[in-house]
Amino acid sequence: MDRISVIVATYNRKEMLNRLLESFGKLACSCPLEFIIIDDCSDDGSESVAEAWKINLGSADVKYHRLPVRSGPAVARNAGISLSTGNILVFTDSDCRVDPDWVEKLYQWLIQNPGKAGAGGRVLPLDNDIYSLYNTIFRILEPPQHLKTLVGANLIIWKQPVLNVGMFDEYFYHPGGEETALCMKLWIRGYRFGFQPEAVVYHDYRKTLNAFIRTFLNYGNGEKIMIENRLSDYLQYMEYPEKIDNFVAFSHNLRFQCLFMGHMIVHILKQIPFIGQQPISHTKKIQIFGLFAIQNFCCQLGRGTFSGIVVKSVNRYLVENPGSLLILDSDEKTRQPLLEITDDTVPGFLKPGQWVKATVTIKNLSEHQWISTSYLISLMYAGSTHPFFQSKIQRDHLFSPNSESVYHFRFVLPKQDTDHIVQFFLSSPSGVPLSTKREKKIIVSSKPVFLP
Repeated sequence: MDRISVIVATYNRKEMLNRLLESFGKLACSCPLEFIIIDDCSDDGSESVAEAWKINLGSADVKYHRLPVRSGPAVARNAGISLSTGNILVFTDSDCRVDPDWVEKLYQWLIQNPGKAGAGGRVLPLDNDIYSLYNTIFRILEPPQHLKTLVGANLIIWKQPVLNVGMFDEYFYHPGGEETALCMKLWIRGYRFGFQPEAVVYHDYRKTLNAFIRTFLNYGNGEKIMIENRLSDYLQYMEYPEKIDNFVAFSHNLRFQCLFMGHMIVHILKQIPFIGQQPISHTKKIQIFGLFAIQNFCCQLGRGTFSGIVVKSVNRYLVENPGSLLILDSDEKTRQPLLEITDDTVPGFLKPGQWVKATVTIKNLSEHQWISTSYLISLMYAGSTHPFFQSKIQRDHLFSPNSESVYHFRFVLPKQDTDHIVQFFLSSPSGVPLSTKREKKIIVSSKPVFLP
């Protein structure tokens, strides 16, 4: 039978912890629960709150453990995992209050989705201040749409996968980054996640601008810690974020910084229609917009984007790991291509002479070698020896091990109606193939064609 271990890490939140534990007392679940409270060396009397609740609950399935020195949330959560006896782990934070059906909703979702390792749930505010409103509108503590990351305020996960990847990385001292790093390790191993919107916790957000700034600086710093400690995994998981419009910071960091700043400003301005749709006052809309700009700047500042931390880390990694970099620039290097085109958006039907935008997804097949190359995209008819199309601008790119990158291009086929078997591949500026070839049938017709 399944057993759930509910783990809470806390530090100097006596009153908030008491509120959370009172809500724990109202939980209903169809499988056994145990509660594990890890005190990260608080000095505000949190221990007395936990011990009193344990006595009042009258259950042996409550464990309180105090760390000897303050160690951070990752160490605290790992201590909770080590003490757990359940095969399922559930996490929340001591500044939350949980809905009575919270664990049951998460558990039912997990067992009904056997292909998933874990899931997150809704995080709603306890108060209606501007910071609570902001975090709720942008769903800061809920899984993002791509569902590659879960958040510790509301999380359920099978225990064994967590053990398989070594639990939380303990070099995270401050909150921010430890859950992402765990999900990154799980994702790379092939585990996937989901979202249960009916599983609700209520969060008590900090209510000062200083705390807001510090929070997002910590989130950004968490990414920087991942870059410094798990660079290869990070670049695979994040799909090399130092890349804009096929332009890579590794080659020209200063130009990348300018492009990045411009894209960040555009991203911030694009939130105006979304914020404008919110049912709040005009004054609050202005405040929310300002907080969004502050969040983005603080995250990137903490991450080290403006100082080129990724570029510096990549360069250092390549120096410290001689032989890990392969430069594709000759026939000898490309007899067995390590780059593969794994996906494309090239259409199967075109009108004669029609220009079309398309993409190809390029993967580095190597588990340990970085690949640096200057490349073009080439299109060739099957059986031909020369491309009928080759992009004009060469791209400089660094492919980290086992990572993917998407390349955008435009091309045109001849004007006569006919069927073509087209091969597309990466080539060097001199025409040497740098990747495997991907083949596709394209129908060129001036009349409508119904494809099967």
